[in-house]
This record gives sequence, structure tokens and C-alpha cells, in this order.
Amino acid sequence: MNACSVAQSLLWLIILGFALRLIVAQVFLGGLESEYQGDESGYVSLASHLTQGLGFTDNFGRPTSYRAPGLPLLVAIPFSVFGPDIMSIRIFMCFLESLLPPAFYLLTRSVTGSTHLALIGSMMAMVFPTWIVPSGAVVTDVLAAVLVTLMAWMLIEGHRRHSLVWVIGSGIVWGAATVTRAGSLVYGAAIILWLSIVMPDWKRCLASIVAVTIPFALVLAPWSFRNTRVHGKFVPLSTQEGIQLYISNNSEATGVMATDQPYVDANIRAQRFPNSSEVERDKLFHAEAVRFIRENPRRFVELCFIRFGQLWKLYSAKVPLLNSFAVIVSFGIALPFFLLQIIRCGWRRGPELLFVLIILCHTALHMVYGSIVRYRMPIEPLVMVMAITGFYWTLKRFQYRYRDNTSPLSLNVTS
Repeated sequence: MNACSVAQSLLWLIILGFALRLIVAQVFLGGLESEYQGDESGYVSLASHLTQGLGFTDNFGRPTSYRAPGLPLLVAIPFSVFGPDIMSIRIFMCFLESLLPPAFYLLTRSVTGSTHLALIGSMMAMVFPTWIVPSGAVVTDVLAAVLVTLMAWMLIEGHRRHSLVWVIGSGIVWGAATVTRAGSLVYGAAIILWLSIVMPDWKRCLASIVAVTIPFALVLAPWSFRNTRVHGKFVPLSTQEGIQLYISNNSEATGVMATDQPYVDANIRAQRFPNSSEVERDKLFHAEAVRFIRENPRRFVELCFIRFGQLWKLYSAKVPLLNSFAVIVSFGIALPFFLLQIIRCGWRRGPELLFVLIILCHTALHMVYGSIVRYRMPIEPLVMVMAITGFYWTLKRFQYRYRDNTSPLSLNVTS
């Protein structure tokens, strides 16, 4: 396929994915005018304050850095045009989410070298259950998945083409992912380690590391400077880290975020440190969590393993059976082929090693902090690309074996 055909295919993927998400949101998820739930109201509130010229402030008019700025800045676009209209904001989110199939296409084609396999994979991405269930939701999960997918694609292309321009682009996208979802910061360890392994000499390795980290830092710099100015203390990303660490690591923690977060919200969050500033409260909660970990190392390890299971589980009794069934027959079926590909190629100097390192960093983060199934979404495209290549390799092996055993002398068919 030439560049024009590829561009047309990507455009159709966006259009079809957008239409499908609108239908899912309207028919199966309570409608495009359904009220905001959970974190949605927090992001929309920040977007409203931005359009009013109040900046990143809470409902009392105080400067806040609790949430990363990426999603509120984007939601401010439809808010500034249509006002506080729920439907327009959910339609806008459906459009952003429809960018995942074309991003998945680019990554799959870069890894496999096959346009047809990439098209099949992107069609699968369009209807993948865990990627269409959040249709229209004002949360960061799918948007982070789009950015992580593009980041990995640019890194792979930069290595394949020996181009620092692509590496610089990956640094910019990594920065965008981090100001959208602060946990994306941990991917830096995976990126730097991968570049150190795959680059042929130390000069190219150093140049690539500089090329990815400087653009990343430049993307984060305005937000970090703003935080430092309004709080009087250095806050690189968010004041959410301390409370999130405490929610997952305290004497009452169970390792199940659906239990731990409501308990802290109801009994501790507002009552503890009421006279402290946002930054000071974050540091105090962080200190209490660290103290618990040091004093209870065995319990901390137990909680880490529980959170690992929460992140990677396929079934939950707390969600409708149909939802768990959809995850099992999609992501559950893909997991064995993903593990096969790890065994085959995950240790080699190539794209799969980058995926494995990012997945390990992401998993380690959520073993220490809270984890639920939807927190897995930013790395699921990497898992699925490896699953596709693992499945294709398995299919070719079976075809080869079958072809070698279908001659008239070897084929034995009984009626």
C-alpha cells in the first residue's frame, strides 16, 4: 500500500471507530447525556475553570495541582465552544478515543512489517471490549493508551531508521502522556534502558537518550514552573502521589482499591491534616505510607502481590458477568500468545524488549500504588501487538506442519 492508501485507511479507521463509540455510549452506557461519575466531574470542573479564566483552581478558587493538566486542557476545547453541555463533551471524548485504532495500526505495522496484519489488528482494536467500554468517559485511560502507543511507535521507527528526529518526537509524546497521566513518568526507566541496549555504540546511545529526555522535560517544564510558582515549592507533576500511596499502603489497606479508596475518602482524607496546604498534605501522606512500608515489609509485599492480581485479573465478581466474559474471550485469549512472544523475542534487542520493559515498569508502579483493571489500559496495546505476532507465528507453524504432512503417503483420513 502506498502512502495515500495508508492515509485513507487511517481516516476510515477514525471515522468508523468514532461512529462505533458514539453508538456504544448512546445505546449501552446510559446515553451521551448521562451524568458524570467518579473522576469525570473533577476533570470537567477544571476545564470549566480554565474557560472562565480562573486557571487550574479547585471549587474554592485555590490553585491546585492535584490532577495532571492534559485532559482538562483538552476538555476545555469543547467546553469553550459549547459550554457545559455533557453531550458535546462526551462526543469529543469519543473522537479522542477513536484515535487508538490508527495508532495501533502504525505500531503493528512497524513491528510486523505487514500492512495487512496491521489492518486486521486495527480492526480488532476498533471493537476490543476493554477499549470501547469507556466510550465517551471523561477519564485518561484510552487517551493515555493512544499516547503510549504512539510513543512506542516513534521509538521503534527512530531505531529502525537511525533517526534522532523520530526519537525527539517520541520524547514529545512521552511528555504529553505524562502530563495526561502522571504515572507515565516511570516509562523513562524502560526507554533509557532499551536505548542503552539496542544502540550500537555509546555515542548513539547518549545522543538518543538526550534526544528523548530533553523534549520530554520541555513539555513538562511549563506545568512544573507553574506549580512551583503557585505553591512556593517544587511540584514537578502532581500533588496526588502521596494520598495515592497512602490509600494503598496503610494499616487498613486490603490491596483492593475498590475497598481501600472509599475507606480513606470517608474516614481519613479530609480529617487528616486539615490545616495543611495541598503540597504539605501530599508530603505528609507520603511520609505515613513510607513509614507503614518500613515497619510492615511483609504486609507490603503481600499487598503488592494482591495489587498485581488486581491489575492483571480477567474476572471480577463486582462487575456484570457479561463484562468479565467479554474480557476473558478477548484479552484472556490474547495473554497466552503474549507470553509466547515474550519467551520467543522479549529478551532480544528489538521492539518486543521495549514493550516488555514498559509493561514491567507499569506493573511495578501499580504494585506499589493502587491498581484496578482499567489502569492496565495504557499498556494493553503493547500486549496486544505482541499477542498478534505470537498468534501469527503459531499459525504459520501449524500451517507449515500441516503442509508437510498432507502428502498422499502421509495423509491418513478415516471416514
